[in-house]
Amino acid sequence: MAKFTNRYGAEVPLELVIDPDKGLGLPEGLGQLAEPPRPMALRDRSCWR
Repeated sequence: MAKFTNRYGAEVPLELVIDPDKGLGLPEGLGQLAEPPRPMALRDRSCWR
C-alpha cells in the first residue's frame, strides 16, 4: 500500500475506485465470458441428481 500512496498521494477505498460516476469504474469486459459455456455431458448431469 505504501508504494501506491507514495506514487498517487492517497489511499482510496475500492468502492470509490470502481464507482463509474465517482471513480474509474470496472475494466471494460470484466465479467463477460470469452465463449458461451458448453452443455454438460450426460455423465456430469448424472452427478447432480
